[in-house]
This record gives sequence, structure tokens and C-alpha cells, in this order.
Amino acid sequence: MRHIVATQLPNPIELFIHTDPCLPQSCPLCSVMQCPHRQEAYQYSIDWSLDNVLENQKHTID
Repeated sequence: MRHIVATQLPNPIELFIHTDPCLPQSCPLCSVMQCPHRQEAYQYSIDWSLDNVLENQKHTID
């Protein structure tokens, strides 16, 4: 992800990553197939881009 952002900005960057707890609405995007908490089938992964990597929100299927 750092490379996605760094290639779009003129100055060096520092990128912080944090983890969020497992939530049911994230199941369709979660690639952990044997998850004991899974409530919905996996549907697809997110193609990361500069537009969505900087969002400060949970990624879900709309």
C-alpha cells in the first residue's frame, strides 16, 4: 500500500497501518476461508488504489 501512495505524492511519506476487529459486514471481503466467525461467503478482494487506500472507514460491499 505504501507504494500506491508514495508513487502519487512528491514528498517522502510515512504510512501507519492499524488493524480493525473482525466484523460480520467484512465477511464477503475476508480471505480467511476457515474463519470460525464467518457469517457470509467470501465474494471478492478489494483492488487497492490511491482512492480507497486512504479512506478512513471499513471496506464493505455496498
